[in-house]
Amino acid sequence: MTRALLSFAFTATLIAACAPGVAKEEGTTGDVDGSGDGADGTDGADGTDGSDGTDGTDGTDGTDGTDGTDGTDGTDGTDGTGGADTFTGDLTIELSADGVGADTCEGTITFEYDPEGSPELEGTAECAFGGDLAFIGGLTATVTGEPGSGDSVEGSLAVEIPFVGAYEFPWTGSFDGSSVEADESGAIEVSGFTINYVVTFVAE
Repeated sequence: MTRALLSFAFTATLIAACAPGVAKEEGTTGDVDGSGDGADGTDGADGTDGSDGTDGTDGTDGTDGTDGTDGTDGTDGTDGTGGADTFTGDLTIELSADGVGADTCEGTITFEYDPEGSPELEGTAECAFGGDLAFIGGLTATVTGEPGSGDSVEGSLAVEIPFVGAYEFPWTGSFDGSSVEADESGAIEVSGFTINYVVTFVAE
């Protein structure tokens, strides 16, 4: 059966090829292949790289603080006016009276000298007894003096004698600008009694 079909097909082909006036016209257009493979898709453009961030500007440096101005130097104090000169030294006052006894009062004496003052020499004195008159304690006195001619000076020593009263013992001595000295003796009357005294001091 198969062989008969093949023989028939071959015969039909030969008849068709030899038939007059019929020429087989071959198509001029070859088989058109179907559309080719689709074009490759366009690659997506690379994304734009993000721009670098702008660097922050450097902060402004703070201005240096203004240096404080130097303090004003204090003005020099006014020199004090010349004060009075001071003289200090040892003092003894010897007292004696008939029927009472004798004793020596020992202490100190201080003078202030002011050539513009009146008196020019002024000060104080104090002393204490240590013998027969120790029971009265001591003496306090105010001392004054006025320079005379040359180095001479004279003044008084006003004494408060306990249980007796206030009395002045005049004195004379010397004053040369660097020391006041005296060695004076005398006597005073107290309620019918004669009290002998010797005042001695050197104040420098």
